[in-house]
Amino acid sequence: ARDEYAYVRPLRRSDCAALRAWRSDPAIASSLAGPKLKQLLSRPGDWDSRHCQMDVFAAVRKADEAVIGVLGYTQIDPRTKQAEFFKMIGDPGERGKGHAGRATRVIIDYGFEVLGLNRIYLYTLDGNIKNIRLNQSLGFRFEGLLQQAVMMDYRFRDVAVMALLRSQWPQQ
Repeated sequence: ARDEYAYVRPLRRSDCAALRAWRSDPAIASSLAGPKLKQLLSRPGDWDSRHCQMDVFAAVRKADEAVIGVLGYTQIDPRTKQAEFFKMIGDPGERGKGHAGRATRVIIDYGFEVLGLNRIYLYTLDGNIKNIRLNQSLGFRFEGLLQQAVMMDYRFRDVAVMALLRSQWPQQ
C-alpha cells in the first residue's frame, strides 16, 4: 500500500530530537512505546542489523520531511530467524490516519525478504484495542498473555503477545 503523504527510511541520528520530544506524550508514556523510545535513544545512530540486533526506520511526512513515527525490529535473532517488531506514530496529529498500517506492511516485507525472518512477534498492552485490531488486520495472531508483566500508571498490566509467520503473510 502506497502512502502519498509519508514514506519510510532508515532512522538517523538527527531524528533523535523528535523521539526525545515524544517521550513526554501521555499516550506514549502510558504504553509500551515509552520503554522502546528509551532503548532507541540509548543507542543513537546504531540501529542497523549489520551492527547490532536492531533495524529501525522513521516514518516521514513528505511535505516537510518531519519524522512522524518510528518502527522496526529489535531482538533480531539470525539463528532462529525471528525478531520483535514495534511501531509508534509519535506525532499526535498524525495518529489514526493509516500511516502505521501502511508503514508496517513495508517493514514486514523487509523483515521477511531482506532480513530472512520466519517469525515476527510483538508485545502490546492487553487493553490497547486499536493496536490489537490493527495488528490482527495485518495478519498477526494472538500467542498468549503475559499476566501483570509490566508496571504502568502505578499498576500491573497484562501484555498480549502476537506473532506473524512468513507462511501466514499474505504478500508472500
